[in-house]
Amino acid sequence: MKNNSQTLSVDSKRSIKRLSKKAWQGTDASAEISLFEYDMVWKEKKDEFQFIHTCSHGKGFTFGWFKKNLDFAKEFNWVKWDDFLSFLGIKSFDEWNKLPFGHKISDLVSYYGIENIFGGDYHEGFSVKFI
Repeated sequence: MKNNSQTLSVDSKRSIKRLSKKAWQGTDASAEISLFEYDMVWKEKKDEFQFIHTCSHGKGFTFGWFKKNLDFAKEFNWVKWDDFLSFLGIKSFDEWNKLPFGHKISDLVSYYGIENIFGGDYHEGFSVKFI
C-alpha cells in the first residue's frame, strides 16, 4: 500500500518512533518481520523507492533510495547474472526483471550483501519502532 504522506525523521535518540506498518512493504507480509528478520523494507514514492535497511556494519538502520526508472542491467553491470539467477532458481534476466522493484533489490542484497547494493555506512544508524 502506498502512503506518500508519511514523513520520516530521526530523533535525538537516533530513533524513528512512528513507522506505519501499512506504509512499508518487504519480503514478508509483515513489515516488522521484513525489517527485523530480513533487514529491509521499502516504500514506493512518486519518482523513487525509499528503503530502510540495516547498516552495512550491522548495527542500526539507515535509508537508501533508487529511482523508479533504474536500469538494473546498467546499474549493476558487475553482477554475474547467470550465477545470481541460478541462486534464485530463475531462468532468465527478463523473467527476473518483471518482478516488483523492491523484491529485485532484496534479491540482490540476499546474494551480494547490503554494502554491495547500497554502499557502506559510516554512522551509528538509527532504531525503528513500528506503530
